Amino acid sequence: MTERATKKKKQPRRVQAQQPTAITAAQRVAIAELEYQRAQVDQVAYERGELLKRLKVVRRSLAENRLKYQTQAAQIKAEDELVSRVQQHINALLSFLGQSSARKPAAAAYLAPEDDPEIADWAAQHRKIEDELAESIRVRDSIHRTDRLPVIQLGEGLNSEISRLAIEEQNILNRLNNSLGKLSEGGIFGVS
Repeated sequence: MTERATKKKKQPRRVQAQQPTAITAAQRVAIAELEYQRAQVDQVAYERGELLKRLKVVRRSLAENRLKYQTQAAQIKAEDELVSRVQQHINALLSFLGQSSARKPAAAAYLAPEDDPEIADWAAQHRKIEDELAESIRVRDSIHRTDRLPVIQLGEGLNSEISRLAIEEQNILNRLNNSLGKLSEGGIFGVS
């Protein structure tokens, strides 16, 4: 019997399988609340990821548009300066033309330039000023002028593309800083 008794002692005791207990209503509510909180965390993480993607796009567009605006604004300024210099030259030529007309010999009204060397000299100088004036006007009118409206729409004023992108960037940063869902009291006048 001693052998049997030792054999019985060596056999492990069988553990009775536990019966699944019914989930109470409170436990169901707690599980649902945990799942809801997990879904909220996932939603916030998703929205944050989307905002970060949008922020990258907005900042890239903002940098590109600022560079484009600065380049085009500098080009317009250079064109304006060139036109201004040519116009100043035209104004000087118009003044010279007026002075030349005032120095016109009185006999030029009756004699041909071929008949009098003084009239011929005056007519040649006057024609030279007229030709230079015509050439300067042609040069001024042939200067390429960048269309200003797209440049203004891009970078000037509150309704410009650059202003819109800057506002969008600030709105995204505000949403990211407020952790998506935390609302500060007082709206735009709230103190954080």
